[in-house]
Amino acid sequence: MKSILSLSLIVCSLFVGTITANAVMPVPPLDEKSASAAAETFLADYLKSLADKAPDKNVKFVAKTTLATPEFKAAFKKAMANKELESDPVIFAQDVPITPFKAESSKVKGDSATVVVAAKYNPKETSKLKVTLVAKDGHWLVSKVAKAK
Repeated sequence: MKSILSLSLIVCSLFVGTITANAVMPVPPLDEKSASAAAETFLADYLKSLADKAPDKNVKFVAKTTLATPEFKAAFKKAMANKELESDPVIFAQDVPITPFKAESSKVKGDSATVVVAAKYNPKETSKLKVTLVAKDGHWLVSKVAKAK
């Protein structure tokens, strides 16, 4: 009797687990707010990798992140291989800002978005970046970072 009860519990738990595993998770809307959040998150994580004193931590971060496109990763790798690189190819500076990058504006057009972010390097100097993102599988991925004009 205990064996039948145990077997029944196992079968039930497997059935419930299968239903849960196949449940459709809600996808966040691909709007200006989510594009801004994606850009800010990528840059915050990137700045954390720069703050880590381990060699090439930022290179490892970009290689492993799920927040960037394969094209972005390839362009970053190529830029980092340049022996004459004078500034970081993501933040376009030699130093890390004293404030996190925060979205100032965003625009979504179809499956792409552009977000302008800003951070302070000192109380009087603000740096702005233009982050281009593309939608893939219901998420925004960084495809390009450039200096904002």
